[in-house]
Formats: sequence, structure tokens, C-alpha cells
Amino acid sequence: LKFTVAATPINKKVPVKGVRDGSEKTLYVTIVEQPKDFDNLASNSFDDDIDNSSIGLGVQNMNQELAEKYGYSAKIPGVIIVSIKPNSVAERSGLRKGDIIIEIDRIPVRNIDDYRESMEKNADNLILMKIQRRNQRIYLTIEK
Repeated sequence: LKFTVAATPINKKVPVKGVRDGSEKTLYVTIVEQPKDFDNLASNSFDDDIDNSSIGLGVQNMNQELAEKYGYSAKIPGVIIVSIKPNSVAERSGLRKGDIIIEIDRIPVRNIDDYRESMEKNADNLILMKIQRRNQRIYLTIEK
């Protein structure tokens, strides 16, 4: 279903068939663009995340469940961004939910301990992060 929806042009009205109370029904649905802040609306919880309040993001160690959710191999080292505070430094810098942080200031980040250590060591106002975003690796500069 998600691939069919993704392949349908925005603002197109399409019939959707389903069964209700034993009889087939047809509903008409208009496909609209997903809001840019959809991920933040769906989950803004920081309870199980490491929240670096100085930049406003929550991360977790990569695991099989998160890898499947975001379309990665669980073997990718790093920490995955699972939440971003709205209007935070992280959001304004271009970080996205689902990005994997693989380096901070050119030092590999393999897990949450590496992430914490790198963030604590950084006394500068600028942080250089190497990010895995789907099948791209990019560098982002985050200004505290």
C-alpha cells in the first residue's frame, strides 16, 4: 500500500475499496503532501532517548527494529536520531529523524558512549557531523 500511495501524484483523487459489514465499499481519497514536521508530530518523546539539550536531539544505538523502521542495515555503526525538538539547533542545522551520526569532529561514533564522549569533548561552538542519510553520506556543521 505505501508504495502505491508514494507513486500516486499529489492532489489526485483515487478510489479505495474495502469491506465493511460484509459488503464492499468504495471511498475516494485525495493524496496530499506529508507535512514537513510529520515525524516530530508523530513522536516528540525524549523519554528513552539521549537528549543533548544543547542542540535538541535524541539518539539511540542502532538496532534491528530501528534499522527496519528507517530502511538501514543494522550493521551500520553509529547512533540514529530518533527525535528532534522543534525549532532546535539540530532542526535548524538540517538534521533529520532517521539520520545516523557516524562521526563527530572526524572521530568515529559507533554507539551512544562514543556519542556522549564526543559531544562532551567538543568545547567549540561548531560541531562537524558526518551523517548517513539513506544511501548518502554528508557532512553537516552544527552551530551551538
